[in-house]
Amino acid sequence: MNHLKHAHYFKEWSGKIDIYRLLDLFQTKRRPIDHAIKKLICAGGRGQKSELKDYQEAIDSINRCIEMIKEDEVASMAKPLKTQSENLAASTSLRPTAPPASIMQKSNPIKTILRSERDDRARLHNMQKCGLPEPE
Repeated sequence: MNHLKHAHYFKEWSGKIDIYRLLDLFQTKRRPIDHAIKKLICAGGRGQKSELKDYQEAIDSINRCIEMIKEDEVASMAKPLKTQSENLAASTSLRPTAPPASIMQKSNPIKTILRSERDDRARLHNMQKCGLPEPE
């Protein structure tokens, strides 16, 4: 293996090393993946579970990590958008105020309901696209 080409695989250390120090050296950032790595490296060697059981638990941990990433993606897509008055307030450092009564009288409740249903359909579509179950 070319050490220069694959430098990210090499870490400096001295003495004994345990799995947790190894994970620290590689600066892993997802706990379910850390759990899976530990299961894979120590599969069947701890005397409590079979090698097959450890491999299955590693797979389960990786699958859970994938679910969490998808949940985070959906949550970031579902953040509410700011209204025009909130955007104006943010850009001018003013506090948002209620719209004038003349605008309130012209609002159409049916359009508001239809807009809300369209937003719900878009959120559901994004959840399905990420492979998440439909909300009940």
